[in-house]
Amino acid sequence: MISQRARLPLKVATALCLAIVTALWLGWERPYWAAFAVIVMAATETAGHSLRKGRHRLLGTLFGVVMAIVLAGLFPQQPLLLLLSYTVFAAFCVYHQTHPHHGYVWSISLMVCSLILVMGKLQPDLTFSVAVLRMQETVLGVLSFTLVFSVLWPASSRRVLYPTLTQYFTEQHQLLGRAITTLAEQGTLLSPSALSESMKRLTRLDDLLQAADADSYLIHAKRADWQALLTHLNEWAMLCGHLADTLPLLPTLEPHTGTYQLSAQFLMRSQQRAAWAQALLAHASDPTHTYVGESPLNTLAALDSTEQDSTPYPSACDTKTHSLQHHAALMQLARLLAKMDVLHGKIVATLQQALDDTALTPRQRHVSSTSSASHAFVQKKTRWNLNPENAIHALKISVIIGICTALWIAVPMPGGPMVLLLGAILGSVILSLPFANARSLLITMVGWSVIMLAQYVFIMPLFFEIWQLAAFYFVNTFAIWYIFAQPQQLLMRLLGAQHLVLMTNGAMQLTPRFDIQQALLQLLLIGVSMFVIFLVNHGLFSGQAEHVFIRQLRYFRTGLNARLQRLAKGKAQPLCFRTPVPLRSVAQAEMAFSRINLATYPDVDAAPIHTMLAQAYRVCLHYRAFEDSYRAWLAQPEQHNAASQAINGIIQDTLQMLATGLSSPAAPTHHLLPDSTQQRLKALTRRLSRCTPDDMLLLSLTPEQAEADFLLLIALQQWIDACQSLYDQQNACRLTVLKQTPFAL
Repeated sequence: MISQRARLPLKVATALCLAIVTALWLGWERPYWAAFAVIVMAATETAGHSLRKGRHRLLGTLFGVVMAIVLAGLFPQQPLLLLLSYTVFAAFCVYHQTHPHHGYVWSISLMVCSLILVMGKLQPDLTFSVAVLRMQETVLGVLSFTLVFSVLWPASSRRVLYPTLTQYFTEQHQLLGRAITTLAEQGTLLSPSALSESMKRLTRLDDLLQAADADSYLIHAKRADWQALLTHLNEWAMLCGHLADTLPLLPTLEPHTGTYQLSAQFLMRSQQRAAWAQALLAHASDPTHTYVGESPLNTLAALDSTEQDSTPYPSACDTKTHSLQHHAALMQLARLLAKMDVLHGKIVATLQQALDDTALTPRQRHVSSTSSASHAFVQKKTRWNLNPENAIHALKISVIIGICTALWIAVPMPGGPMVLLLGAILGSVILSLPFANARSLLITMVGWSVIMLAQYVFIMPLFFEIWQLAAFYFVNTFAIWYIFAQPQQLLMRLLGAQHLVLMTNGAMQLTPRFDIQQALLQLLLIGVSMFVIFLVNHGLFSGQAEHVFIRQLRYFRTGLNARLQRLAKGKAQPLCFRTPVPLRSVAQAEMAFSRINLATYPDVDAAPIHTMLAQAYRVCLHYRAFEDSYRAWLAQPEQHNAASQAINGIIQDTLQMLATGLSSPAAPTHHLLPDSTQQRLKALTRRLSRCTPDDMLLLSLTPEQAEADFLLLIALQQWIDACQSLYDQQNACRLTVLKQTPFAL
């Protein structure tokens, strides 16, 4: 019986050997190109990811071939214009190569275009011949991989998708249980930020869905339902943000009130739904799984149709003894819990529909497709926000190509064009790896080169049959994938397999050629290219984790500043092509900080920085909730009276001043808002909170309008306080010490 660990190495080694032997049998000149296609596809985590990467590799190869032919055909006698056009194309590809959906297409396009131009010696006729061969080899590698992975122990990406969802609902079930206990013991609700923490596990759900859609008929048939589920989860996160703004205003909930009963029933019903979602996923993963108690497939609809109608809402006796602040907060809580209750029911019902293998009715298909289109539209609008770090990478690859071109022209070294090829390819790969250490990569590459060259010199000249060559590659590939089987060793597997093919490609010719000088020359050129990449990557907008961390915090402030200015002008369209996304900047800053070696900085304490990053996440959550509330408040027709317009003017002035404060450099005594603005905002909020039926203010505002205005101003103040707290924490972290990073090869 073959162990689970040995199955993947066995499949990769078989696919690699099949690609090489088939290419030799067909009489093609460069079988190692087909082997490279197999290696890259095998580096992904699931079969669906591999199939999707295979399609992207074909598309990228086709696009790279077309661009190489176009560039060589347009500038056959103008090498300067050709190199400038190629540099612009390379910068464009590097900018987009980190995109989560189609970034691999751009990465392969750059590699193929570079390879064809250099191998074709910038001549149109040779370029076309190399392009055709490259396309043939890539198709062969994709077909070999697909055949082997479809026949030998086929595995669906659903095996990764379902556990991810199961873990999400398990964490949600536990958090809801804690919230029930907190409500019973203290009369308060658990912070919704704790409920939304489990959403971090779903950040890769979209990627998993695309992978499962490639290799699972069940996922593909219910694609619209799965996209609708993603939309509902995004709405759930939004409502959690609104609830986070409301909780600080609430009084202690008494057990006999309707608000307490509403909260308790919502929590218990949501906990039961989370348990049923776990059961649904367990049954989908294992059809022999038996439910504990009644099946959720039969009771889910009954719960939503009976219990929800009998939910108690806050009555006059719950709120008449409270101030406007508590009254408005209690009514807002009731509305939010009602929305969250309905939405949570939709989440589980959509999950049930997605897991059900029966056909959709036309009406269900239309509703699901509408939700999917809505989700795709939101993704499309936010996709094209400017990513400054990607722009820096595009600038770096342009400089790398320029330096490598100068070395090719000025230094008469053997294989001069290979410096340009290796600089472009290795540069794009290293820039796509977050915080890649050029020194460690170079040492790893030299180590693999020595191992492969030793076999190339002492073992491969003894081969006389094709089966011996196939056995050599099979044993080496199996050993690499079996020894370095851990997920964090992916780079070791890739480098080992690629050096195995690259350093021994002379033996894969139709007439085998064993030339150690050519292999050593390749190793020398790799070293020169890596040195150029290191100088550019660390000298021009340093790619070290410390500098990236500080830059991402600056992008966070820039993104918030731009959105504040746009919100103050009343424009509802999202920013495109202009500013970074604040939430993404915080996530990348957190990742960069995790890669900093704090032992180098004894004066830096990690705890305050972790607290600051957590506060930055809360700032994003509060801003998202305030922006949604403000746009909804502006859309209400009853907000067009004189009093509401005056309040809107105060809000816009506050947003403008806050944007100015964010753009100012941080200082120990820096305040985001002037004291006069803060006092005016607090005075207006207090004035609204003390409204009584005989108050003169109610001559201009109805009680409902006064509550809406009060809640909006409270949300704004909470967000301002969160921003000020973040600024104070950033000043206390002494981040300027991180700029003093060592620079050494």
